[in-house]
Amino acid sequence: MRHNGSTDDLAFTDPSFVPVRVRLDDYTLVNLAGEVKLSENIRAFGRIENLLGDRYEQVFSFVSPGRSALIGVEARF
Repeated sequence: MRHNGSTDDLAFTDPSFVPVRVRLDDYTLVNLAGEVKLSENIRAFGRIENLLGDRYEQVFSFVSPGRSALIGVEARF
């Protein structure tokens, strides 16, 4: 889990390109990851990022990715 408090950023929304100070909302991200060893040479793994599906901005007007999941199997020979 990671929490980021509200932060200030600069927005260039004015046609004169004069920066305007904006306040970005705080957000909390919950990520899960795990793996299990199936045999000496095989493991399964998975990860979920942004488990709660929060919409947040780290930089003004750049919306961060939503919920994503990854699963896989690794074999070593």
